[in-house]
Amino acid sequence: MTPPDDTEAPAGQAAKGPIGVDFELALEHPSLVELLGYWWEKCPPGALPSRDDIDPEQLVEHLRYLFMVDVEQAPFRFRYRLVGTALTTFLERDSTGKYLDEVYGPEGAAVVAERLRAPVAARAPVRISAPVQFARTDWRAFEGLLLPLADADGSINMILGELRIGMHD
Repeated sequence: MTPPDDTEAPAGQAAKGPIGVDFELALEHPSLVELLGYWWEKCPPGALPSRDDIDPEQLVEHLRYLFMVDVEQAPFRFRYRLVGTALTTFLERDSTGKYLDEVYGPEGAAVVAERLRAPVAARAPVRISAPVQFARTDWRAFEGLLLPLADADGSINMILGELRIGMHD
């Protein structure tokens, strides 16, 4: 199946158009709004929250849709630390422990890395969205939230994300 507007897309991930990056955080899915509120609550004054600030027991309703991405600095790379079960089921793969190029190939990895760089560079949350086709599914809209997490010296070392595919999940 080709994308509706015949836009070329990376292998394994067809996109109708570019994945939108929204710093205004015009979130539509209620779960993403809730996760953003949780992240803001965990932000220390003038800083970003760390991985240690995130308590999975407080995110039970989100866990199936969450993912965590390690941000490696030398060389600059992204690796999936955790991918929720709803995402692995829908995508028909478990990307846990894999680098982007191992999951998407070079072209697809470049597209995803560009989106993951946004919250790192801005040191701020980012909403992402696009109509996409994953695995062997029909076209669906997805909406996601990318939240930067920092280590003790303030360097962003992880991204906490939630991805909702379609508005019915």
